[in-house]
Amino acid sequence: MNNLDIFFLILIGVSILYSLIRGLVREIFSFLAIIFGFIGASYGYVYVAGWLGSWVANEFLALILGFLSLLIVIALLISLLGRLLSGLVKKARLSWADRIGGAAFGFLKAILLIAIFCLVLTAFLPSKSKILSDSKIAPAALTIAGGLSVLAPEKLQNLYFEKEKTLKKYWASQELNGEKNDLKGGKKR
Repeated sequence: MNNLDIFFLILIGVSILYSLIRGLVREIFSFLAIIFGFIGASYGYVYVAGWLGSWVANEFLALILGFLSLLIVIALLISLLGRLLSGLVKKARLSWADRIGGAAFGFLKAILLIAIFCLVLTAFLPSKSKILSDSKIAPAALTIAGGLSVLAPEKLQNLYFEKEKTLKKYWASQELNGEKNDLKGGKKR
């Protein structure tokens, strides 16, 4: 388990607790915000990264920041609508059911966020990056990310699938050998 896995576990715990407090209605809108935020960011991240390029010298960092900033802006706008509708549920005195449903939905939302995060990292990081290859959660998350990639433009899909193939070969070699190999084929000590 590496730092990325620890981050993912914290994200799951925080998402469940946060969603329990917020309730199902707001969480459904939050979920929709992530989906539409992902689609919008997938198609617009290059433009935002180009704009950020004058402030961020590292191309990979500019692409990641462009993607994440666009995802966040779109998600916030849609979440505001959910907040308005949540007030109606409170007036109907259904807060307890709203909160229990919210916790379950929070778990699903965290899984989706982890898959999106892994998709973006896989597409933009060098294929030899240890952050994903040493993760215990990333292999499962990439299964979901592969399904989500159909919502992304072809360029992002190609980047993702090219690097995903390298990661899957690495993980398969670890399982077959029962020991850790580095991404170049050599054994780790």
